[in-house]
Amino acid sequence: MQFIWRDQETMLRYFKPKSLDLIVSNLGIFQLYREEADSVRLKGMQIYLRKLCDKLALGGLLVVDVPQHLARRIQEKLRDELSESFSTDTYVGGAGWIIRVKRNIE
Repeated sequence: MQFIWRDQETMLRYFKPKSLDLIVSNLGIFQLYREEADSVRLKGMQIYLRKLCDKLALGGLLVVDVPQHLARRIQEKLRDELSESFSTDTYVGGAGWIIRVKRNIE
């Protein structure tokens, strides 16, 4: 296990595509674009989560918490973008909603 403390963009360069089995963000994604309007925040989170999904290996899992009022829309956008290679679901978590994404197909 390795912990890396970086900002949202520089962290991504540490990992090759399809190389991670598990990505967990506890209140990290939740804080992205916090000062922006919901429409900007939603788009920014969606783009960043998509970038994280590209790093998942076959069977890899992304588990993040997002603001409750944006969770369903983020999940729907991810489901539309990710196609059949991934499965997504949401459930209630601590500070918001948890979105779970799994890579099913290379």
